[in-house]
Order: sequence, then structure tokens, then C-alpha cells
Amino acid sequence: MERRSAKEAKGQQGAHDSLLTDNDRLNREVCLLREASKELELRIETQKQTLAARDESIKKLLEMLQQKGIGKEEERAMMQQMQAVFQKQEALEVAERLRREHDHSFGGPWGLNGPAAGDAGTSATLTALLETKDARILSLEREVALLEGEVAMARESGGAGLGGVLVGGGLSGSRWGSRASLVTPPPTDDSRLLQVLQERERKAKSQLEESRLEIQKRDQEILALSAKMKTLEEQHSDYQRHITVLKESLCAKEEHYNMLQADVEEMRQRLEEKNKTIEKKTQQALQTTQERNKLNSELTELRDHMDIKDRKINVLQRKLDLHEANQKLQNGARPGNDSQAIKRQLEEQMKMVEQKVHTLEQRNKQLDEKEKTLVDLDARLNKKREQLNNMEQQLAKAQTADGATPSEATKQLSEMRRALGDKEKEIEALQKAREHAESEVKNAQSETERLLQLMQMAQEEQFAKDKTIKELQDALRGGGGGAGMKKPGAGSTPSTPAKMDGIPAGLSTASAGQMAAQAAEKATAASEAAKATLEQAKNVAQASDGSSGIENHEIDLLEMEGRQREYRLHVEQIEVDIKLKDSLINNLSDENKRQRERMEELEEEVHALEEELKKNEKIEELEQLVVVVKQKNERIEELEEALRQSVRIATDMEMEQHEDEKRKKEINEKLAKLEARLASAQNAHNLRCTSCQTVRQRLTQVETCYNQVASERQHHLQELFDMKHEALTAALSEKDAHLALLEVGGVRSSRAAQEVESLKKEKSKLVDAVKRLGEERVRLTQEYAVSNLKLDVELPDTPPPHQDPQDDTDEDSTNSRTHL
Repeated sequence: MERRSAKEAKGQQGAHDSLLTDNDRLNREVCLLREASKELELRIETQKQTLAARDESIKKLLEMLQQKGIGKEEERAMMQQMQAVFQKQEALEVAERLRREHDHSFGGPWGLNGPAAGDAGTSATLTALLETKDARILSLEREVALLEGEVAMARESGGAGLGGVLVGGGLSGSRWGSRASLVTPPPTDDSRLLQVLQERERKAKSQLEESRLEIQKRDQEILALSAKMKTLEEQHSDYQRHITVLKESLCAKEEHYNMLQADVEEMRQRLEEKNKTIEKKTQQALQTTQERNKLNSELTELRDHMDIKDRKINVLQRKLDLHEANQKLQNGARPGNDSQAIKRQLEEQMKMVEQKVHTLEQRNKQLDEKEKTLVDLDARLNKKREQLNNMEQQLAKAQTADGATPSEATKQLSEMRRALGDKEKEIEALQKAREHAESEVKNAQSETERLLQLMQMAQEEQFAKDKTIKELQDALRGGGGGAGMKKPGAGSTPSTPAKMDGIPAGLSTASAGQMAAQAAEKATAASEAAKATLEQAKNVAQASDGSSGIENHEIDLLEMEGRQREYRLHVEQIEVDIKLKDSLINNLSDENKRQRERMEELEEEVHALEEELKKNEKIEELEQLVVVVKQKNERIEELEEALRQSVRIATDMEMEQHEDEKRKKEINEKLAKLEARLASAQNAHNLRCTSCQTVRQRLTQVETCYNQVASERQHHLQELFDMKHEALTAALSEKDAHLALLEVGGVRSSRAAQEVESLKKEKSKLVDAVKRLGEERVRLTQEYAVSNLKLDVELPDTPPPHQDPQDDTDEDSTNSRTHL
């Protein structure tokens, strides 16, 4: 495109140079013709003076002849003299007409001050006209000289000689006698002489009319040539303007191209550096993931060993607990206090679940309110779109009527449209987030209902166990004996606490609910086994009462661990929601600032338009501009309302954030209580593990390294996104500048129209690329936030193992008991 424009500019410059040379040549020719016309005018004036003197002399001769009273021959001679005088006057009139036509032809548009651009054909026609007129003037001068000679001869020779001279002069000097080859009539026939004179007059008149027609045709040709010269001058001026505009645009393009080349080189260098760093970080991440997988495999192996050990320990503990329970029953102890404490804990957990349900209902209400506000915003945005379209149509009509180029107002309207599109996308993202939150709320409600059912089942089982314990106590009091019998299914039941400790803490609420359901099923299975053993214990021994109490404690511990993990996951979800809301609030605040800046710019433009309106003189333009200003004021008011609504939304989001923080604090307090309750059970398992501390230290180191690599990777990705955004914005600015230059120059050919269309298509493609880049950036940031939260929650924060002397003594006692 640039080469074509350069070639066109070169061709236009060559045409301009040729036109200038032709103009100079024609100016010189016109100057020469002016000088020749001045000389001819001087000659015609001198001839006029001579003819006037001759007319006076002829009049004196006629008076003298009348006084003398000559006969017929003298009368004829006088008639011939009168004819000669008449011819002489006609010749003078023709000369005056030719001079006037000459003055008219050289005093109009072909003068020095007129347009001086024509062709070689026009100069040739002018020279031919001048030559014909010079020849006619010379012929008239000859006739006048002949007539003067005849008059002089008539004065000298008298009547007879006068007639002969006049006859000879009529045959030799008269132009009508030479053309028609007429012979003077004999001196006796007056009627023939008059006829001949009349014929000559007719011929002279016909010749004069022909010359007039020719002169009119020449005048028309001269006028047509002058019009052509005017059009050529206008085209030449237009070409000069277009050439200047093209030169300026080429200079601007070259500068912009050089700047873009420098920017592209810098961007390439930076991209190469970032790619190298990304490759290094990916390698490090792969290494860390490999190490992490190794550590996870080691942890699974350790957990399996721990499960085996826990099963053995549980078998020994059950035996010991059976022995202790038998002793307590013999001493008359009652385990009702433990069951009451468990009931209290269950009641507290029920209250916590009810509070959670209440908070979820409040959150649903808030989401409904937000949905209503979003619907209102959509309706307002649609109205604003219609108003913007109307404003653009009115501006386009005003510009087509005035023939003006697109002003800054249209550009700002396009920018406002882009901003509206971005806002719509953000609203869509908010709607998606709202739908996701609603789905999460529904899932949480279903899980809470399921947990409530499980709690009810556990309560019913607890009441059933209390009844069986009372029955067994009554039976033991009544029966007695058989305390050393073993429970048949004691060694076969697997230990659930060890398995519950192996549950990863980075699961969602649904997975936590599933694990809790599994724990509840295991608890029910254990309770059924306990019932079977209790029925056998009625007939066999009294020791089954203690085993059922131990299983109840284990079930309670499992339920407490599952609930604790559920609360942790809920807290993590709330933190994720809070972070997302914080990001949305920040985005809304940035948009509010941008909208305020745009409002200020629009107000400045309105003031500038008002000043321009004061300067303009056309009433129609003033009215159109007043309409545009009113529309812009309405637009400003609408934007102010939108700003107010966005501020309200931001305040609502802040209030929700405060409420979420309060809930988070409450849940953290509850979690702290639950952790304090479960600390004893977890310490028991941690004390038995000797190699857990080193593995956890390695895990923490690997996690810190992985977090560092991930943060650096995120930083590099953000820099890459920024570089891509800068490159796309630079390309957009270049396309806008090119379009503006084409619109300023005017679309006068099909090529220019095609260029404009192609530039608009490329511009739309670039805008789509910018939008996609922004969407990808938002998506990656969200995914990164979620992955960070999952990594933070994947391994539970268990306290480090610490051994006390009491624990050592307990272990020694258990070993001694097993030996016995």
C-alpha cells in the first residue's frame, strides 16, 4: 500500500511539473500576443485619424461640385465617389469590430491575470485567429489606400478623369470587384449601377455575417478552453493538497514504523529472556513434583505401617479395656458420664450445623438481591446502547450534511462503547460467579441435610447403646462371673481412626461429606458388631460392656475428625470467596476511577463544543450541535447514575466481606475448639510415629520450593500478558492513525475504500484478540488462586510429636501387660 501511494505521488508530481511548464509557456505567448494587440490598436487609431481627415476633404469636394453644377457625367462621378466613401466607412466599421473582438478575446480569461494552464492546441488556434485578423486588417488598409488614391485623382482630373479613375479603382482596388469579377456598368444606365451597388452591399453583408458566425464559434471555443483551464487548475490544487497530506502521513508512518520496530526488538529480547526463565522454572517445577510424588509414596508406605501398628495396638487396648471394664463393673462404676459428655458434644455440633444453615440462607438472599441488581444493570446498559446508537447516527448525519471529517467525539463514543462491552463481560463473569456460588450453596445445603440425618442416626444409635448398656449392667449385677471371656470379633474389626488420619485435608466439601459418610457407616457396622457381642456377652461374660464403650468412643472420635475436616473445608471455601470478592471490588473501584476520568474528559469536550458553537455562524450547524450537546449531557447523567450504582455495589460487597470475615472468625474459633478436643487423639498417633517428623520437614521444604516456583511462574506469565497487551494496543493505535489519515484525505477511489474496509477488519480482529487475552488472564489468575488454596490445604497442620515421661511409663506398662 505504501509503495502504491508513493508511485501515485510521483506520477502526480510529474503531471504537476508538466502543467507548470505549459503554464509558463502560455504566459509567455500571451504576453507576446498582448504586445502585438497593442501595436495593432495604435495602427488602427492612426488609420482612423487619416480616414477622418479624408472624409472631411471628400465633403469639401462634394460641396464644391454642387456649387459648380456639373452635368450627368459629374453626377455619375459623384455617385462613384459616394460609393467609394461608403465602402471606406464599411471597411472602418469592420476594422473597429475586429479590434473589439480582439480586445474582448485578449482582455478576458486569456490575459495575464487569468488562468495560465492550457494545451498546445489552444495556442495554435489563437495564433491562427490572430493571423486571419491581421490579414483582414491589411486587406482593409489596402482598400482604404486605393480609395484615397482614387479621391486624389478625382480632385486633380475633374469629372471625366475622376470617373475613369474611379472605374479603374473599382476594378483594381475594390475587394468586392476582385471577388465577384464584376465590370462597372456603362455611364448611361443608372438603374444597373444601383443594382450592382445593392448586390455588392448584399455580398458584403453576407460576408460580414459569416465572419460574425466564425467569430462567435471562436468565442465559444475560447470559453470552453477557459472552463477546461479552470477545472485543470482546481484539480491541480486538489492534487497538491493530497500530495501534502500523503507526505505528512508517510512521515508519520515512517516515524511510527521505526518506533514499532524498536519496540518489537525490545519485546523479542524480553520474550526470549522470559522464555528461558520459564523453561528453567518448569524444569524446577518438574523436579519438585517428582520429589513430591516420591514423598507421597513414602508417606503412603508409612501410613500402611502405621495402620498395621494401630491395629495391633487396638487389639491390645481392647484387651486391656476389657480387663479394666470388668474391674469397674466389679467396683460398681457406671459409664453414664461418658455418654452424657458425648451427647453434649453432639448437641453443640447440631447447633453449629444449624447456624451454618442459617448463614447459607442469608447468603442465598444476598445472591438473589445481587441478581436483581444485575438485571437492572442489564436493562440500563441496553438503554444506554440504544442512546449511543442514536447519537452516532445523528453525528453521522450531521457530518454527511456538513461534509466534515469525523471529530474526536466519535472516537470517544467508540471508546465508550468499548468500555460498555468490557462492563458487559464483567457482568457476565459476575453472573457466572453467582451461578457457581449458587451451585456451591445448593451442594452445601444438601451436605448439611445429609449431615443432619447422620447426626440423628448417631443420636438414635447412642440412645440404643445406652439402653443396651443399662440392660447389660442389670444382667451383670444379676448374673456375675465369666469375666475372663474374650469377645469373638475383637481382632477382626479394623481400626478406623488410623484410616481417618490418612484422609487428605485438601478435599472439597463433597469429598469431606463422603468421608464422613464412610466414617458413619463404619460406626454403624461397629455398633452392630457391638450389639452382637453384647447379646453373646449376656450368656457368657460381663466384660462386653467395656468393649462397647470403647467402640462408642472410637466412633465419636471418627465423627469429630470428619466434622473438623468439613469445617476446615468450609472455611477454605469462604476464604476463596472472600479473595474473589476482594478482586471484584478492586476491579469495580478501578472501573469507577476510569469512568470518572472519562466523565471529566466528556465534560471538557462539551465545553469545547460550546465554544465552537459560539464561533460558528450557521444556524443549522448550531442546532445540530446543541442537540449533540444535550445528548452528551444525558449520557453524562446516565454515566453518573451508573457510577452511583457501581459505588453502591462496591459498598454492598464490602459489607458482605465484613460479614464473611466475621463468619470466618466464628468458624476459626469453632475449629480451635475442635482441634483442642482432637489434640489428645492425634497426639497418641503422633507419639507412635518416629519417622513422620523428618518426612514432614522434607514436605514443607518441597512445598515452599514449589510455591516459590509457582509465584515466579505467575509473575512471568503476567509480564508476558502485559507485553502482548502493549503490542496489541500499539497495533490498534497504528490502525486508528491510518484510518484517520485516510478519512481526512477523503475516500475518492475504490482502492481507498478497500483499504479502509481492510483496516477496519484488522482493527476488529485486534480488539477481539485483546478481549481474549484479558479473559485468559482472568481465567489463569482464578485457576492459580484455586491451586494455591488447594496446595495450602492439602496436608493438615498436625502438631509435632513430643514424648512425655508419663507416656513412656504408659508404654512400659502396656508392654508389661501384653507380656503377662
